[in-house]
Amino acid sequence: MRVLVVEPGLADDGALRVSLDRAARWAGAGADVRVLVLSHDDDGRPVEVPAGLDLRHVTPGPARFRRRLPAALRALVREARRADVVVSGREIGDGLLGAALAARATRTPLAVTVQSSPSAAVEQYVPPRLRALTWRVLRRAHRLVAVSPGLERELEAEGVPAGRLRTVPNGVDVAALRAAADLGPDAPLPPGPLVVAVGRLTRQKGFDLLVRAHARALADGAPPHHVLVVGEGPDRAALEDLVRELGVEASVTLGGFRRDVPAVLAAADLFVLPSRWEGFVLVLAEAAVLGVPVLAADCVGGPGDVLRPDEVGAVVPVDDVPALARALAAALEDGTRGRAAADVAGTTVPRRLSAEASAESHRRVLAELVGAPA
Repeated sequence: MRVLVVEPGLADDGALRVSLDRAARWAGAGADVRVLVLSHDDDGRPVEVPAGLDLRHVTPGPARFRRRLPAALRALVREARRADVVVSGREIGDGLLGAALAARATRTPLAVTVQSSPSAAVEQYVPPRLRALTWRVLRRAHRLVAVSPGLERELEAEGVPAGRLRTVPNGVDVAALRAAADLGPDAPLPPGPLVVAVGRLTRQKGFDLLVRAHARALADGAPPHHVLVVGEGPDRAALEDLVRELGVEASVTLGGFRRDVPAVLAAADLFVLPSRWEGFVLVLAEAAVLGVPVLAADCVGGPGDVLRPDEVGAVVPVDDVPALARALAAALEDGTRGRAAADVAGTTVPRRLSAEASAESHRRVLAELVGAPA
């Protein structure tokens, strides 16, 4: 089976890491896999490409995809002609539209990996002029592979035929994660008790809610603690302003982009997921594998789609600062429930969420689509 995976760029994020990891595992299982990247832009935080993966750019220089559109589209179509299936690694953006154009031009089946809430992602990140086109592509794709059951339900509600939908949850490379955690942090961490959150600094991730809940919890008498947010993004300035406004500069650190996330997670006393929506929160699964107590907002693609009730310490409603503050204080005052859940998760999640099994399930979906031997 010949697979062409299309990605918009190489800036490190969870969705790209999942896409490249699956592509590398498909190649390791015998598929002929090529990854085509539309932009040289990595936002100053390039992803680590799996060794041996056939990855190429559609244009030779640093110009953005749309500035070299004719040449880029020719390259996409040329690569699609040699493929049995074209895979878009995400549900929005230039990667999706480029993959769809190439698949349509060559009459090659299109499969889309849906890694976030499509309705929220389209509303938040897609320019208004491209929203209808994005939905048209999603509804007409031959397969939509959702990374969580919640996303599959949402896609069906948005008019995608159920027969075109499949769910393949993300998985964790447990051995690699634990080895990276054992290396320890690359730089000193703030003093504990340490509350860690990880992700791109955008409204979706809800870090503004965490900062407000932290300030409220301290004001209400919660034990002293430090919040470390790992990640970069367009909301950094707004978050810095909020930290100053609430007077919590001494207890909140916006730690920026780091490559030692597993070690940071392992050092945490509590991992918090305050997101407004997600697809499948890989870092939530990673925290669980490492036995870190978890407090999470009950968002689409969040704890209900990733962990079982006995694997998560506490779940709060989305966008509810008072509830998040109360749960944060409770976890810090008496972490018995959170630690018990973490002990369970550290044993059960590695068995249930395997990166190898996820990649194989996804490969079988593609093989079924193109009629290749499974």
